[in-house]
Amino acid sequence: MLQVVVLGYALAISAPAQDPTWLTPGRRDSFASNHQFQDSMACVRCHAQPTVNDIPPVTRVPGRAYSFDFVWLSEYAIWKTHDKHAQAYAVLKGKRGQDIGKILGQDVTVAATGCLNCHGQHALSERSAGSLDMSEGIGCASCHGPSFSWVGPHANVAWREKSPRDKAEIGMRNLRDPEVRATLCASCHIGNAQEGKVVTHSMFAAGHPPLPPIEIATFSRNEPPHYREGLDVPFLKSASPEVQKHYHAEPFQMTRLALVGALVSLRETARLTAERTSFDIKDAKQELVRWPELAVRDPDEPTDPTARRKARWPELALATSDCYACHHDLQYPGYRQTRGYGYHLPGKSRHRVFPGRVMVRMWATTLAGVAAQLAGKEHLDAIDGALVKLAAATTTQQFGDPEGLKQASLQLEKACDAAIKSAKAAPLDKTKVQAILKMALDGFTEPGIGRPDQPVPDFEAARQLASLADVIASDMKADRENAEGSRATLAKLTDLVDLHPYANRQARLGVILSLIEREQKLPQGAASTFSEYLKANGPVEIARKLVDDRDFLPSFNKIRSEDFNKWLSEDVTATKLQRLDDDEERKLMSRLNAYDPAVFLKLARELAEQVGR
Repeated sequence: MLQVVVLGYALAISAPAQDPTWLTPGRRDSFASNHQFQDSMACVRCHAQPTVNDIPPVTRVPGRAYSFDFVWLSEYAIWKTHDKHAQAYAVLKGKRGQDIGKILGQDVTVAATGCLNCHGQHALSERSAGSLDMSEGIGCASCHGPSFSWVGPHANVAWREKSPRDKAEIGMRNLRDPEVRATLCASCHIGNAQEGKVVTHSMFAAGHPPLPPIEIATFSRNEPPHYREGLDVPFLKSASPEVQKHYHAEPFQMTRLALVGALVSLRETARLTAERTSFDIKDAKQELVRWPELAVRDPDEPTDPTARRKARWPELALATSDCYACHHDLQYPGYRQTRGYGYHLPGKSRHRVFPGRVMVRMWATTLAGVAAQLAGKEHLDAIDGALVKLAAATTTQQFGDPEGLKQASLQLEKACDAAIKSAKAAPLDKTKVQAILKMALDGFTEPGIGRPDQPVPDFEAARQLASLADVIASDMKADRENAEGSRATLAKLTDLVDLHPYANRQARLGVILSLIEREQKLPQGAASTFSEYLKANGPVEIARKLVDDRDFLPSFNKIRSEDFNKWLSEDVTATKLQRLDDDEERKLMSRLNAYDPAVFLKLARELAEQVGR
């Protein structure tokens, strides 16, 4: 069985402290069983093209509510043409997906192999209102929840002021809650063994791309968003404080998302490790869901399920291990020796691991330490205490002691849960976020400085630090003088670690839009207004032009996902798209190979000083 995974800032505003157990996805998703999922075509009627009544005119009618003040009304079209999630199934049908399948001896497009758990919506199919179209990839239902009960009511203006709990009770997931969003993204981009979302070592070896560290605020912007965040939403700028809290709208919303997201990422890493080291589960059906490696049996392995899982531990450990522990250039001189080995939270000493031991993938600790500081020192101490035990279990033997890793991971998960709740409620203001950035950077040092308890940042840690700096600088965008002073440094920093990797986005979009024009027999350039709208990030002036589009959007919105993916899979188009992807991948790898932590820290601290002025 194959399982493939694919935030006036002088004002301190607290986000709503709410227990999200009824909101979060995955194993804690408590949507009632009668709430049914629908495919994305159910959203086309309202979220593909605005009408004249949706867009506010140049001279607004006093007191009138306009839909565009709340949503763009082109969300479906943006997702379908611009977002790689819409192409997740096409990846399976394309050359790379098919090549991986051949090497593994699996049909990656068959539901039973598990690939559709992340590349499609197979996990939702048992509760679908009719049939879910697997070929639409990661569609609206995957993120927003089962819409059958709210697809009608949510179109009313009154819906905007309903509480997240009221909405969740009929199936809508609150994606503006930073914990909810981060948990959802992490379920595929880190993994979730109970949902069958595991990338094994053999899958990587067969060609599955590595799962890079993600920082949720930056990840959301790179996606790209088909929505406006928080106080960028016109309706929320003038909404009551209570309604603003419903939407987690605050001046430093994205900074909070980055920090809470880091704690969620650490929690989900711990949870995945605990799930993969819980060898004594009794449900036989869960075996190949949690451990797809066991589909290939060794002839002399134990017949007892628990004993078999223990015997295969080194192989099983690789799915949650630090890939770069083994897969890196052997350079001399290099920073890896002075970087040190062990688990580390900024603000705490590093807990050493014996050199050469392969550790659990721990890039999330880079920002989780300062996020825990925001939550409170007791939370920092609790997470750090769990890392002490994780280090001990890791250094015992190569790939660690499974039972020790399990107990340490369960302790780490519990500590992160408590810290997340506090971090979501802690006040954020300009002074605090400046201190957070400085604290994060001060947790690392340059090579050769001689501070053994403060490690050198590796490339993954550097990308996390650069993400936080980028997000904080963006949240301070009203401070124009500061923004001008730091823009050049920020550009250098983000380029150094290729923080925004989709350099070929416009070229990729051009290929897709030209393809649609050709297949729908539209005049050349029919998609130009829509393309301009996307590039300019949805301004109202261009939105008014979309109302009059009689060619591209009306035609596009009738395209079936099955046909769309068929066009994308044609040799000429697939080759063009793959070349653009490969070019981006080569750029990222070149930044990785040329990475110099001393240069990175010099730029990062220069930026932090500029932001702090």
